Amino acid sequence: MGGKKILFLLLFLLFSCSVFAEYTSMKTLEAFLEEIKTVETQLEKDPENYEILYKLGVLYHDIAAEYKEQVSGQAVTLLEKAYAIKKVPVIKAYLGSAWTLVARDSVNPIVKIDAVSKGMKLIDEATGEEPDNVLIRMIRIQNSYELPDSFERGECVKKDLEYLLKVYRKKPEVFRNEYDPAYIFLYQALYLIKEKKLELAYKYAIKGKELTNDLYLIKRFDNVLEIFEE
Repeated sequence: MGGKKILFLLLFLLFSCSVFAEYTSMKTLEAFLEEIKTVETQLEKDPENYEILYKLGVLYHDIAAEYKEQVSGQAVTLLEKAYAIKKVPVIKAYLGSAWTLVARDSVNPIVKIDAVSKGMKLIDEATGEEPDNVLIRMIRIQNSYELPDSFERGECVKKDLEYLLKVYRKKPEVFRNEYDPAYIFLYQALYLIKEKKLELAYKYAIKGKELTNDLYLIKRFDNVLEIFEE
């Protein structure tokens, strides 16, 4: 890896603040912690249950992503154990995302580089194993989008967004138990802004805002639309 790329990576890992969370952005930290207590009690009774391990790992992942709590290591440990018991691609994708959070949280430059490389590799593998999984695709979009352009993840973001938009237009019900499909429009708008295709980005932002009732998402769209008022 070249010196310039390493510099960009370290800057990203020092200052980046947005990594995938399971669309629980309106949940308070207290609510997260209360749910963790409940799931940990379940795990004590059934410590080899991969579904409980996975659920608890995702909770720790989301707290780390949303509230910058230093629990990314716990997320990795739980998700690794869940994946060892049941090799499900979505667990692998979350494990990869958890590793990018470890990279963000570490003060060791070598750990940062190794962790983000390991994380993206796992996410790419999970996508290849289950390309029709819309949740895995969104995990990859968000993690790829946050990396500096020098990592050349833009084409990956573009293809994943094209796929999700195609699925949404044909079978919007696919997202019902996964996440609000307005997230696809949000990231499409953000990607197009980065590509300097502002007119099209504006249309996607407007459309996405119309699709959702989620107050957090509406705020995100409002922040994007402010760009066009300047």
